[in-house]
Amino acid sequence: MGRDRLDRIRSEMDKRLDATLSSVELLVLLLQADLIYLLGPLLWEPDPETGHRERRNPNWVGWLFLPFITKEGSQRKAERFLRDNWDLVEEAGRARFGDDPELLPATDAFTRQNFYYFRRIVQRSDEAKIMDAMRDFAVARAQECGLLNDWDGSLTHPALSRTAHTDGKVIAPISKAVKGDIGRIYETLPGGQKRLVREYQKRYDPTARNYHVGGEDGKAVVYGNKFAHLSVRGEDPNVRVMVDFARVRDNEVGGEAAVTVEMVRHLRSHPLVGDSLQAAVGDKAWRGAHHRLMLQLGVLSVSPMPAAKKARDGNPRVPKRSTIGGSWHRAGQEKGEPVDITLLDGHPHFREVDVDGEIHDRLLERVQSKRKELRRSGSFTWYSVYAVPDDLGGGQVWLRHLSDDDDHKNEKNREENLRVISPYDPDYPAIHGRRQDSESLNDLIEQTNWKNRAHSYGDDRQFLDLFGLAMAMAVTTPEAYRRSQLRRRPAAA
Repeated sequence: MGRDRLDRIRSEMDKRLDATLSSVELLVLLLQADLIYLLGPLLWEPDPETGHRERRNPNWVGWLFLPFITKEGSQRKAERFLRDNWDLVEEAGRARFGDDPELLPATDAFTRQNFYYFRRIVQRSDEAKIMDAMRDFAVARAQECGLLNDWDGSLTHPALSRTAHTDGKVIAPISKAVKGDIGRIYETLPGGQKRLVREYQKRYDPTARNYHVGGEDGKAVVYGNKFAHLSVRGEDPNVRVMVDFARVRDNEVGGEAAVTVEMVRHLRSHPLVGDSLQAAVGDKAWRGAHHRLMLQLGVLSVSPMPAAKKARDGNPRVPKRSTIGGSWHRAGQEKGEPVDITLLDGHPHFREVDVDGEIHDRLLERVQSKRKELRRSGSFTWYSVYAVPDDLGGGQVWLRHLSDDDDHKNEKNREENLRVISPYDPDYPAIHGRRQDSESLNDLIEQTNWKNRAHSYGDDRQFLDLFGLAMAMAVTTPEAYRRSQLRRRPAAA
């Protein structure tokens, strides 16, 4: 019966064109993908000579539970769903492993109690190896959907399909209590008076902290556990893969910005990616040091510029202004001459004086951006070429994006003040417009939580819940991409 049902569901999925996927379809995709079977052998194994609890299910079965915590909304519902569809799990196990008893699932469904034991095993395993396997699978699935390819875009005009998006998210804990909060239980006496029966320590999240959020001001304070994530996405609905994610703890230097840069480094160094990653989008948490690190990795970093003065009380926003040195190659001249360039919101401008003596800033159009690999260090340095209007002298201005010794001496932070793709750049609206995608992923994380709160206590367990969401996105994205391609065919015909 199970095999017939598995084939029937798969056949029906092949005919469907709508973008949404049911829980049963997610289960079939998980069982037919390689992810859970790759993760199974990575779990910690106890010493057989020491006493330990015997596992009723092989390691790969436990990984099935995680995606359905987020899909169904709670551990209880995940348990009930797997119990109702356990015949699919059994049949998929027999189809892949034959009659090997050590790799076949138990006849009884996987319960919450089994999951609690499984979760402790995961927490004793090598997280780095597990995350490497997850990244490998996610990158391969993204490339199946045309993302992180090597044929679109250029260093001057990066492609959206080769752009990563980063952001941070604070997940609210189950309980608002903090360490030291006391709960009290009262009983009502016959006269209507209340008498204290006992006091107790309220259960609290041991790793939750207050985090400042809200852009450059950071005035809003949110209590919970903070995570950072990196994703890539296509143009079609639900074609999105969360490639990487990590905890952001308050004692880490650099916080969210440093963690997101490290995730970009991981992706850039992946053997299947490399130069296929052209750009990464972030928020105002990225400062000059972070832009420098990413440019040295060979990745364009795109983020908004903080204002010199924000728009407030009816007063307009005042853009950040600075000055750096460049090389002006006038029309017809090969040798460049030093020139001071005004930067407004990270974009080069020439200053001109009109007939009335008023000073105006003239925007320079970016013609080309290029990088050069430094052989000794293996890092990259970047340059951009800007066209000078003919009425201002013509030619081109060459600007270096990384600070040198003279810039450090003169306290000129090029990475902070000069952006390859600034808010004035024509490519900025399309690339940074995808920033909205990171926010929608934050909304998805909230929607998969329990009443917008975490499913568990502690950032280690919440990390596993996020892992389950990433698993679900990785296996469903190729199916969503396939359906989007099928929806296009009738229109093309």
